[in-house]
Amino acid sequence: MESKKKEGTQGFRISGNWKQQSTNLKQKFPQLSNEDLKWETGQEDQLVNRLSSKLDKGKLEVISILKNGHVKS
Repeated sequence: MESKKKEGTQGFRISGNWKQQSTNLKQKFPQLSNEDLKWETGQEDQLVNRLSSKLDKGKLEVISILKNGHVKS
């Protein structure tokens, strides 16, 4: 069996209007740059890793933010 050593992003995919989503994220998190939010289809892992580092949040929390726009306190 495979051990879970890192938080998984496997299976997560960006959906909807990324341009609008990235604009909303920049409003919510002003420290994010256009480069931080750069994304291409199939490159979700890289996006999640960048945002996780920049926002100092776990990968699963970043995925939750991307999916739902929710931020844990």
